[in-house]
Amino acid sequence: MAGIGRHSRLRDVTAHPKLDLVIEGLLSRTEARRGALMQAMDPVRQRILGQYFTPRVVAERIATEPRLPDGGVLRLLDPGAGSGSLTAALVARVLRECPGLRVEVTAVEVEQAFHEQLYATLQDCRDTARTAGGDVDFVIVKADFVEWSADHAGSAIGFHEQPARFDLVVQNPPYGKVGRNSSVRAALRQLGLDVPNLYAAFLALSTALLAEGGQLVAITPRSFANGAYFRSFREWLFARLGIDRISVFQDRGALFADLSVLQENIILAGTLGRRPDKVAVVASRGYADPAHEHWVDYAEIIRPGDAEAFLHVPTDVDDGHAASLFADLPASLADLGLKVSTGKVVDFRAKHALRAMPSGDTVPLIYPGHLRDGRVQWPLPDYRKPNAIVADGSTASLMLPAGVYVLVKRFSAKEETRRVVATVVHPTDLPGDTIGIENHLNVFHDNGAGLDEVVANGLAVWLNSNLLDTHFRQFSGHTQVNATDLRNLRYPDTAHLRRLGENVQPGQWPTQAEIDVLVHQHVLAEAGATQQGGIVSQVPESVQQARKLLKTFNFDDERCNERSALVLRALLGLLPDEPWSQATNPTLRTVEIMDSLRQHYGRDYKPNTRETIRRQTLHQFAAAGLVVQNPDKPDRPINSPRWCYQISDPALAVIRSYGSEEFDTTIRNYLIDLPGQLDAYAAERKMRRIPVVLPGGRKVTLSPGGQNELLNVMIKDFCSYFTPGGMVLYVGDAGDKWSVFEKKALTDLGVVLDPHGKIPDLIVYMPDRNWLVLLEAAPKHGPIDAKRHTELRTLFAGSTAGLVFVTCFPTRQNARKYLHQIAWETEVWCADNPTHMIHFNGERFLGPYLLET
Repeated sequence: MAGIGRHSRLRDVTAHPKLDLVIEGLLSRTEARRGALMQAMDPVRQRILGQYFTPRVVAERIATEPRLPDGGVLRLLDPGAGSGSLTAALVARVLRECPGLRVEVTAVEVEQAFHEQLYATLQDCRDTARTAGGDVDFVIVKADFVEWSADHAGSAIGFHEQPARFDLVVQNPPYGKVGRNSSVRAALRQLGLDVPNLYAAFLALSTALLAEGGQLVAITPRSFANGAYFRSFREWLFARLGIDRISVFQDRGALFADLSVLQENIILAGTLGRRPDKVAVVASRGYADPAHEHWVDYAEIIRPGDAEAFLHVPTDVDDGHAASLFADLPASLADLGLKVSTGKVVDFRAKHALRAMPSGDTVPLIYPGHLRDGRVQWPLPDYRKPNAIVADGSTASLMLPAGVYVLVKRFSAKEETRRVVATVVHPTDLPGDTIGIENHLNVFHDNGAGLDEVVANGLAVWLNSNLLDTHFRQFSGHTQVNATDLRNLRYPDTAHLRRLGENVQPGQWPTQAEIDVLVHQHVLAEAGATQQGGIVSQVPESVQQARKLLKTFNFDDERCNERSALVLRALLGLLPDEPWSQATNPTLRTVEIMDSLRQHYGRDYKPNTRETIRRQTLHQFAAAGLVVQNPDKPDRPINSPRWCYQISDPALAVIRSYGSEEFDTTIRNYLIDLPGQLDAYAAERKMRRIPVVLPGGRKVTLSPGGQNELLNVMIKDFCSYFTPGGMVLYVGDAGDKWSVFEKKALTDLGVVLDPHGKIPDLIVYMPDRNWLVLLEAAPKHGPIDAKRHTELRTLFAGSTAGLVFVTCFPTRQNARKYLHQIAWETEVWCADNPTHMIHFNGERFLGPYLLET
């Protein structure tokens, strides 16, 4: 496409309210069609297709990624188009920013049940564009995208000629494993690659259909970033597609919240045949949360010479620092003379030899569940897995000789603090001459034999460090830890591993804080001081002290990281080896702080990191009173290049006493006047909390924001009109899920709530009728549709009380948008008409329904 280059400038849509309304109508109608398809779709069929429709907010987020020209023709491909959400969002952006750009859409969708809604969306895009003075045309390809794209054919009707190449592909590809003998893999072999998952096939084939300089923008699982299964795909993709931008999200459930999909997704944007010098990495908690953007060298994302072609995604400045540290480590696993393999015992293949508990003819069998508190605990009488395996000729090849090994779980829990969890197994932990290691564990060994105990302890300390975890998460987007990943890591040399291991006391595994201190003291600092060309970016002990100091000043974790600690030292005018008693408080601009860190601490933060330091460290320092802004000229304009910062005099006096006997007294007195960031934020939240009086007179407060304003009205008005005399058993505060939780009362009614389940926002019990009323605040997760209705019936299946389901909206106008989604046999209540109810029950008003048997 001629003219693809810079992002086009945003037009002033506030001056065109009619256009804004027209575009809003298009997006609202498209979202309604998506909702209708979701409600009508068979869950089994959805799992087979692996297709999850893109919510409006996510589609609009993806549509911001492409570079758009001001005019000409944009040939757009939407593979697996579903209800057309991505195309509609992209068209909406074009109409706002580039009204002179003609968009020719090719939407490919195999599922016949989607075609009617897809056609309606694309026709809506065409009609809306004409109304807004734009130009959109489309064709629907009713075919399997893999087969169509591989064969360059399909049942397309529309354009006179099917365009051979596209300027832009936007997609939310389906997810599903691909069998080795499947037609998908056969089609991909025509391109010379192999893929284990359908989403990778879509990415590869879409790339193959791009014109030179064309763009691919996809929301996709991050699991392709590492691992042997995707190596062929990574090599093929990165040889053709230059990565421009990667958006990562800390909240796994945020992107597809209404579908209860938990997946580590990224938004990947790239250009065919063009590799930039820098890549933009954007990190946020969810799609609507504030984002932190920074630029990194392309070589940090995809490292030259990496045989595995891993995709590294540093999400913060500290991540980039971790990457540079690892690049400088001296040893590979082969250099250490060690190997790592998966455990040889695959339990379903050795079922005949497994035993629940040990006996005379068995040897210990170790599963991930046996690894607890840094040691192996065996046997476990109540463990659901076998504790032993018969030692005979059929199992001899599965065994390891007794010895010292380091075991790493292959699968960590999704909310595990660290991805890599390592444990040392000693011969004293287990009886006998041999042991079995189950296949869900990786085992470090010395060519099939045990390790030196001190080296094993040091290796486990290294693997359990937060530094390694930070580095590992840059290329691993899922919870599986493969042996290939562990082989691909860099390690300290044997001497430094021994130094780590020598500090592990027998029978006393170090805490996480102690592990991190050991790594900094005995690997990073020592290696930097002794190795030529080794680790030159060691972390001085004074910086570690600065992180602890910030903790005592009551700052949160983000303000206690290495970046913030370095900024503090620079603001105090301290060199790395100077004591706190010599601290001063010069007035410094952000650029001068960065110069100091580069000159004295070896931290060469790039110019585009200035905003991160200013927004993520200095602003919070100033808000907590640690720093004064512009002491020389408080009325300085916000955009002035002379904007500056200075440690306050009271804070300076406290800091100078750090490490002395007076420090505890001075910091205590300081925090009485300035409670610090955490307490200040907590006090602000407390002041803003919403007071609520429950039926019966009990007073509670709810955190501000979210659905809690509506929740307050639900308790006050709905309960007064429709559940008089009712008992509030649960209130799901947006800031505190268990704000009100009458566990015993619910248990007496046969209800046991799963802490990880999607619990209704409000639960009220009416003892006079034995009804349990379950109320959902619709702005949070949408209404009680058929899917949610089934979920709630399952969650409350044990209830001895009748169940009543109520969706609550702020206004009737808000409710209208969702009426087509409301499940039958439920109620709708609107806060602006509190004395009335809308019944979706057919034969009766408010009351429970009994399931037919």
